Amino acid sequence: MGISEGKISQIMGNIFDIIVIGILWLLCSIPIITLFVSTTAAYYTMAKVVRAGEGYLFSEFFKSFKLNLKQGILAGTHYIIAGIILALDMIYLWNNRSQANDTLFIILCGVAFILISVNLYFCPMLSRFTKTTKELLFTSSFSAFRYLPVTIGCIIVIAVFIFLIWLMPWMIFLAPGLFMYLFTYPSEFVMKHFMAKNSEEEQKWYDKL
Repeated sequence: MGISEGKISQIMGNIFDIIVIGILWLLCSIPIITLFVSTTAAYYTMAKVVRAGEGYLFSEFFKSFKLNLKQGILAGTHYIIAGIILALDMIYLWNNRSQANDTLFIILCGVAFILISVNLYFCPMLSRFTKTTKELLFTSSFSAFRYLPVTIGCIIVIAVFIFLIWLMPWMIFLAPGLFMYLFTYPSEFVMKHFMAKNSEEEQKWYDKL
């Protein structure tokens, strides 16, 4: 049996939406401090519009962007500052090799893994739940280590996409949206366990995912 024209049209439409969401994410992340806000909006739009087939791309993206602007900027700014400090420390230790510095470098690698793992789930959680930043960090931390194999797999995929962008710079226009789309599958699997406990926060389109 061949694929119907309607199905082909739907697939092409989804591919177009994935690329557009990725480009919106890039543009809205340019100020840097809006990184968490744009990531939250991109995830929300990818899950609702592309995966669930509900709503309209631009309206859903900017609705989420505006709704989570303040909380996302505050959380994102703290994360970026912590990340910069951590990166500078690691660069210094790598450039000043000694037994003590090598030990500290390994420890900081562990800290970096924790930081990335926890914040991997923060934006999806922010897109779905109305909670304080402290509560979201706690839930994200629990998710990161409760589903550690999923977390490690997602980090590996991120590393692969970064490598592809390094090899082929034009991938910067495709990789963000494609990763965000793929990430909705493990992330929704994780969040589904929390939705059962927080049914009052469940979106009407959630069952379609």
